[in-house]
Amino acid sequence: MDFFDYLYLFGGLSLFLFGMKFLSSEMQSRADERLKNTLLIVSGSKYKGFLFGVLSTALIQSSSAVTAMMTDFAGAGILPVENTVGIIIGSNVGTTVTAWLIGAAGINASIPFFSFLKPAAIASLFSIIGIIFYNTGIKNDKRKNTGSILFGFSMIMYGLYFMSESAQELKSEEWAMNLFSHLSSPLAGFAAGAAVTAIVQSSSVSVGILQAVSVTGAFTLNDCVPIILGQNVGACSAALIASVSNGRESKAAAMIHLYFNIFSSFLFYVLLRVLLHFFDIDVFYRDADSINIALIHTLFNVFAAAVMLPLSSPLQKAAVKSVKMY
Repeated sequence: MDFFDYLYLFGGLSLFLFGMKFLSSEMQSRADERLKNTLLIVSGSKYKGFLFGVLSTALIQSSSAVTAMMTDFAGAGILPVENTVGIIIGSNVGTTVTAWLIGAAGINASIPFFSFLKPAAIASLFSIIGIIFYNTGIKNDKRKNTGSILFGFSMIMYGLYFMSESAQELKSEEWAMNLFSHLSSPLAGFAAGAAVTAIVQSSSVSVGILQAVSVTGAFTLNDCVPIILGQNVGACSAALIASVSNGRESKAAAMIHLYFNIFSSFLFYVLLRVLLHFFDIDVFYRDADSINIALIHTLFNVFAAAVMLPLSSPLQKAAVKSVKMY
């Protein structure tokens, strides 16, 4: 890799990170009041709350924002702690939408239609439509906001394009391949996934980075599983930080998110190792790509929701009890 390859790689990463932050902010500004009003209606049932968590996170593209909002609402007395459980669990499923959007954008097919799913094509299309909406919406806040949202998507896709193109050159870098080989250790992969997610404050962003780096062929899907599990645990940092200056109810909501991800990650990994011990599932030992990363990310989060949603009451009680200990 030369200077310009590194420039495009880190420039793409910067654009991707800013695009995710910008998009989340614009989506929240459009949906914030609607979210609050709907929240008071649906949070009485954990299953309705779960569905709301899925839809709201898919809408604003940030499970961190949704879970941090739940801790704030719990701390302010707007919602009882038990009403936040279903929404927090649903937010983990809703965050998988981003990975599928990125996976679809990485499809390489000879069918002409799929050319429109390439990151550069999507970015160009969204930026053109976005500038039209933005410039014609000077006196129309909704149209102007729609233009900004489209710009957010275009920045994400442009960033993904630059990252993916530049990351392919990492295959020729010995230091990069040595670094990636260390992440094949489950513990190292888990720690790296958690650390990166805690730093960027978004599991969607860290999964997107993993999808971009997968073009190097340095990871099998089996290697990616601990990284993805770590990313989900790292996503708890936003809610934990948000709860620091609030009361016990806020801290309990944050602990629900943390316990949910730690327990479900442990259970999923153990069951997967048992499954791979008895059955030879070849796909787990092939090179990872953006599609199968999105698939395993979704499988884990759906599995976690299916296991933990019926156990929401014990989960809530454990969180409340742990907070009362301090």
